[in-house]
Amino acid sequence: MKTRRNFFAFLLVAVLFVFGIAPNTLAATSNSNPLSAEEAVKSVISQYFDNYFKSYQTLELIDSDDLVEENENTLLYKKMHEVFVDGNKLVGLRYTTYKADLDYQEITYAKDAINVSLLMNCDYMYSTTPDAESSMSNIDYRFKLVNQNNGYKITFIESDFHEFDHFKQSVEEKLTSSRTSKIDAINKTAKEWSQGIRDTTKYISGNPLSSENNSINGTEPTNEVTPMATYSFNRMLARNWAHRFAELGESDRFFYTACGNDCTNFVSQCIWAGYGGYIEGNDTQTKNNIYNRVRMVNNVWQAGAIGGGVPNWENATNLWNYVTTNTGDGPRATGANNNQPYYNLPPSSIYYGNALQIRSGSSGEYAHSVFVTYSLDSSTTEYNQVLVSQHTYDKYNRNLWELITAWGGNNCYIRKMSFNSANFSS
Repeated sequence: MKTRRNFFAFLLVAVLFVFGIAPNTLAATSNSNPLSAEEAVKSVISQYFDNYFKSYQTLELIDSDDLVEENENTLLYKKMHEVFVDGNKLVGLRYTTYKADLDYQEITYAKDAINVSLLMNCDYMYSTTPDAESSMSNIDYRFKLVNQNNGYKITFIESDFHEFDHFKQSVEEKLTSSRTSKIDAINKTAKEWSQGIRDTTKYISGNPLSSENNSINGTEPTNEVTPMATYSFNRMLARNWAHRFAELGESDRFFYTACGNDCTNFVSQCIWAGYGGYIEGNDTQTKNNIYNRVRMVNNVWQAGAIGGGVPNWENATNLWNYVTTNTGDGPRATGANNNQPYYNLPPSSIYYGNALQIRSGSSGEYAHSVFVTYSLDSSTTEYNQVLVSQHTYDKYNRNLWELITAWGGNNCYIRKMSFNSANFSS
């Protein structure tokens, strides 16, 4: 009888174990302590970003091989980083300070891996503009890490950061146009981009062919008299708007946010602010101005706190065509360097308060709009002394040289809008 009781007791314990009544034991078997695993994973990712930004500070690549397993996915991000750091090194553009903040969105545990999604934010300063602070916000990243030899390693990286778009496209073009491996396509693209950026640096001090008063493929608005009130463009007010709203969370913005592509919408806001729509120190009046469409043109150039703006407000091509040819009421601008590579627009002609539009290649639509928030005006001698602010992704005081290299170096085309006095009914 005693033997039978012992047998049933043993059987009960076995059943409880199999069906998970001993969760602590099973948890220790599958992930070995989830809390310590999370801490270890965050430590690896934090070190990855520290190495990433430290490379921009020292202009020497920091080895992250102990953090990242090399495969065709991680090689892509490694090579992009090498190309961009090398580009900054060629012109002596480094970060003097940086402070990264990682906002973890989700951490999930799979059988043999941990998946992480986060938003990366960073405040930093450039060596070429030591009196201006710069920052980037809400840059999305996704990581996969596995436990190797009692330590976690990154085995997968993904980000929709626009800084990477054109390099990725170059790799994909090689994969579709020739029978080559992805690793070969990545290495070939990196080699071509490095050489292209080296060729680009010969233009770093600009080209004296054009000037602030030389409108290349653009139209100088006439000053025809209208019965409406005339308002000058206050570039400092426009810059202050950009400073305040370049990285402010969507819930705190006064205007709506264009879904997925907010760059031209943001630039139009800066223009609107410069013409007096923004009342500094009086948010109630500023919001009333938005609601009542003060310094806007009904159904032509307008936007609001809710809903979308008209095409002239939020589309790059429409905005350019409108402001550079406008002779009626609404914003007016002198256009310069349309359909020309960036180096035909000398840095001494780029003033804070200007708006720039960018594309990669000699044809096609301009795909990105930014607002110039820092320059030395006519004293500017290098592109890396110009800072711009933008949305999608949100950046305040982004260095123009980094934008040029990300958009293809010599293949980067930039046109400029300089804003003039304009007429508005209110």
